[in-house]
Amino acid sequence: EWVRFLLVNVSNARPMRFTIEGQILYVRALDGGFLPEPIETDSVTLAPSERAIVEVQFAQPGTYELLNQTPIGKAIFGTIEVNPSAIALSDQPEWAPEATSLPPKEKLEMLKTVEPDWEYDITLDWPAMESMMGGGHGGHMMPGEIGSDGIEWDDTMAMMNAGASSEDVTWILRDPATGNKNMDIMHTVTNGSWKVIRIKNLKESLHPMQHPIHLHGQRFVLLNVDGKPVENQGWKDTVLVPSASTIDIAVEFSNPGEWMFHCHTAEHLESGMMTSIQVNTA
Repeated sequence: EWVRFLLVNVSNARPMRFTIEGQILYVRALDGGFLPEPIETDSVTLAPSERAIVEVQFAQPGTYELLNQTPIGKAIFGTIEVNPSAIALSDQPEWAPEATSLPPKEKLEMLKTVEPDWEYDITLDWPAMESMMGGGHGGHMMPGEIGSDGIEWDDTMAMMNAGASSEDVTWILRDPATGNKNMDIMHTVTNGSWKVIRIKNLKESLHPMQHPIHLHGQRFVLLNVDGKPVENQGWKDTVLVPSASTIDIAVEFSNPGEWMFHCHTAEHLESGMMTSIQVNTA
């Protein structure tokens, strides 16, 4: 049988890498809707608040583990028992998205080549730690914390983090053009407009790590990752920005109001890592 899974990462901080041992996953949809074509993969990485719909065909009987399989190890979410059957293997079920449910391809190809309308740098203000490190930034991570994928899969600084709070640590979204930070940044747009936003996760931050950036009330498309165009694009509302990575997104502003733009790691949001965008009707 083909089985369709809706995956939702509801953790407050931990990224997950979902896999089913020995199976191929076909990603059909992301946060906000369909992909033009399914993505064939062996695992799906989801940051807090990210969603995905995947399909799997279980071609052989047996017990299959649903796993959080990361570079540091694995955890078992549960198992699926596949019974013997005389049913012949079938093609993947048809699920053809309507063109109106997909991002406008020609528009996005043009937006991939333009300079961003706004930029946000991701960094950290921790005066006590900076003083202890002699005023330097970066290079103070404990060995093995950040992998080659730019993701901190586990907390290896538990004692240090337990001693920190939002009273002395401020996670920051900073506008490099003005130097304004978090809620001191206020962008205004007209409903119906598109904006290209660049998010740069600074490697020289005191604690470089990944951040899931989430926009309320609107939808966007991932354009470029570290300068490389993204193909097979679907609508999203959260993007995981690994350490030292630069992400370009194209936002379709189609919902009037004032909307939060923030890190979806709960501790970072609590310590200030949020701003807002005002969408006017005219």
